[in-house]
Amino acid sequence: MVELALELLERATYLAGEKLSCRITFRNTSESKPETVAWASAQLHCQCSYKEELVKTPLDVLPSPATDTAFVPNKGEKGKTVVSTEAVVLLCDLELGPGESKSYTYTESIPEDGPPSWSGRLVRYSYKLCVGAQRLSGTVQMLRIPFTVLKIPGSLQRSETVQSPSNPNPFHVTDNDSTNDTEEALQQLAADMSKKASLTYTLKNRHGIVGKLLLFKHVYRLGDSVVVSFDFTAAALCVTLQCCEAVPEQYSVKKRQYSHYHTYGSQYEYCSHVNKLHVSLPIPPNCTHTFTSELVCLEWQLNFDFVTSLSGSDVTNHWRITDDASMETMNWTLPITVVTADPVQLQDALPCTQIITL
Repeated sequence: MVELALELLERATYLAGEKLSCRITFRNTSESKPETVAWASAQLHCQCSYKEELVKTPLDVLPSPATDTAFVPNKGEKGKTVVSTEAVVLLCDLELGPGESKSYTYTESIPEDGPPSWSGRLVRYSYKLCVGAQRLSGTVQMLRIPFTVLKIPGSLQRSETVQSPSNPNPFHVTDNDSTNDTEEALQQLAADMSKKASLTYTLKNRHGIVGKLLLFKHVYRLGDSVVVSFDFTAAALCVTLQCCEAVPEQYSVKKRQYSHYHTYGSQYEYCSHVNKLHVSLPIPPNCTHTFTSELVCLEWQLNFDFVTSLSGSDVTNHWRITDDASMETMNWTLPITVVTADPVQLQDALPCTQIITL
């Protein structure tokens, strides 16, 4: 028997355009007879799966590619292949003696024209590295290992952007011929995120001004904390961090835009007799940033629920809210933008090693 082991060399999270490297090892587990691996191939691909009862397939989504070889990376996968790389032949007629092993390194650039990884309720985009191999006189075996792909936005959709200097570090000499485009994009993103742009909102209802809300910035990276400052008088409030997964009307079975909300954290505060309050909600580092594809649109937002008193004496003249206090609720949604962070700083929740027997 031959054991096939697949290992990602660096991490399980990458940016689109980066190079993914893995080690592929073949080992003869028999101690008495040699084994022969007829062939082995590798390929990267992204599968798009969706709920067929709610979402219909757009015409531009690629069907499953036809192949005349035994290596079919998306065989048995749900959905359609939206992006893939060229299949690479790793070996042919590899002979392994008893207990012998041999390793190969496979390196491939992740396509930049694909969507980021997203595991939603309506639509899912999943990236996988697939290695197919066949032992002589054996059956074809497929070994797949998932990985996460994030994308750097072309613009941060803000009123003002920061122009990063050509050489942000005066002690670092850059080589224009060897500078990586991904590193330059991360430097530009870090320069844009370093600028603080505080935003102040005045909250009103039908009775007048409720208070003011201060948001220190509008664009956040994965892993950042959303800090909100309140200056108002209210009985209670609840702040919820959530993202909205929306399918356009033209791709909805019900002929209307279908949306689903994913909640990643909430904070409830009793703020009677409190004039100022701060709320902090962390953005999980293993989530997906704001993006729009042909089939789905993902947007982040803060949802506020305020409980205010119709008469100020119900709250301000007592240390606790009376049982017969007249209350009114107010709901408000504030959209925010979430962009990617350096994948090295993000947690890898996916396995980096897979093993099968041919």
